[in-house]
Amino acid sequence: MSENMQPTIDEILKRIEAEVGAVPETMTHLASLKPEMVREHVRSKQFAFSQESIPEKYRQLITIAAVAGAGVPTCIATQVRSRFAKASPLMRSSMRSY
Repeated sequence: MSENMQPTIDEILKRIEAEVGAVPETMTHLASLKPEMVREHVRSKQFAFSQESIPEKYRQLITIAAVAGAGVPTCIATQVRSRFAKASPLMRSSMRSY
């Protein structure tokens, strides 16, 4: 972490990669063009997902619905891949045809 206790952009991107299996192209571009937007994305995501009153499976569905509504294919693929990685082995085996 940097001196002001905030993770560096590279650290943030590594966390994103660990979470979703790859760094989305959008985040790579943001990191090079406007790094503060990467931090804002993470901050906003942490805020949105901090509410424990919404069960995890519904938060996942809400996220997929939001990116599907936005119509950005790379975001849709990233979110579906992320949720697929978190699925149980039984669920993953039933989803392989999709």
